[in-house]
Amino acid sequence: MKSLSSFLERRRFSRKLGLGVILTGLLTIAMGLEALYSHNKLIQNQDVLYHNDLEGISAAREAQYQYALMGRALRHAILDANQEEQALMISKVLEARISLEHVIQKLRDTLLLPESRANLARYSDTYTRQKRVINNIIEALQNQQRTTAENYILARDYIQRGEEIGLALENITKIKENSARKRFEESQALARHDTYWMFGLLATVVMLGMWFWVMVGASMTRPLSRLRKAVEELAEGKLAQEIPHCDYENEIGDLARSIQVLQAGARDNDTQRWIKANVADISAEMQSAESFLQLLQKFLSSGTFDPDWSCGVLSFRSGNPATEFAGRLCVQAS
Repeated sequence: MKSLSSFLERRRFSRKLGLGVILTGLLTIAMGLEALYSHNKLIQNQDVLYHNDLEGISAAREAQYQYALMGRALRHAILDANQEEQALMISKVLEARISLEHVIQKLRDTLLLPESRANLARYSDTYTRQKRVINNIIEALQNQQRTTAENYILARDYIQRGEEIGLALENITKIKENSARKRFEESQALARHDTYWMFGLLATVVMLGMWFWVMVGASMTRPLSRLRKAVEELAEGKLAQEIPHCDYENEIGDLARSIQVLQAGARDNDTQRWIKANVADISAEMQSAESFLQLLQKFLSSGTFDPDWSCGVLSFRSGNPATEFAGRLCVQAS
């Protein structure tokens, strides 16, 4: 966190703004991609629900209807003594058989579960045997052998095979209905999950955006606060302090270096004021001294010289070497 704060403090405002725009854009793109992914996943689930489950249910129900229609038309053909009506019923049997086989092929394309395919295999095996009997019934009717046709249709094997065919188609229908119900519930759960996820992602994006912009604001207010404190101390006369952030290569650094220039000017002005305020007094004190040693003592005891001079050595000459040495010691001790 400190390294990020320091990094942002050293960047120019335009770069901070650019980073903010880039971050906001990336977060927005992430939200958009997540929304697209969820939307496509939901569409795929709905597509499977329609093409595999709902169309499969429709095909299974249609197959049951066509097989029942074929059985009723066959019975009517046996019971009807009118040749024209009998021929019409036989044609309906053949049409229903063609429709049934077409629907079964359509149903086969929608079966994905092993149990559904097993039921379809049982149906196909039973229907193949039943179809041969139906062909024999139609042939007997066309040859005016109604009794033979009745014997075929009333046989226990024929009735049992019909029940097996109906049961296989009913099992496929139930499996399809359960699969459709399960897939629909999965779609609802996916929609709810995606809704919660999008709300969570939106909250995260908002919080990250707010956090970043708070960091950007803090990266500007904290250095400015330090500079304001430095300016207040300069105004109080504390001219020796160090101005912070002069090494920043941004607007804050420009402002800090400008304040540093003002500090240097204030120091020069303070030195000039000190010289103008104290040079007359020092000159008067020094002129009133009767000896060089007294002159030095007055100068050191005046308390008006710049403390920065205390590290220097005042060099002077007099006729007495002992006096000259003592003067040096006094200045160095100060």
